[in-house]
Amino acid sequence: MWEIEDLKGYVVQLPKSAKYAQILKNSVAFKETANERVFLMKDLAAVEEAVGLGAKVYEGEAYF
Repeated sequence: MWEIEDLKGYVVQLPKSAKYAQILKNSVAFKETANERVFLMKDLAAVEEAVGLGAKVYEGEAYF
């Protein structure tokens, strides 16, 4: 099993009330918090697409 040290730039977030099926399709992992869904995207192109769909790049520490 491999581990990515720095996920910065590959993680996006959406409010829990937002539609997320298209973003989930291009992610490799996701988790939910009380208010949002956080997705680990498969590549930077997937991050750009997610942002175009209303997601924001996650600025905090993310662990999957």
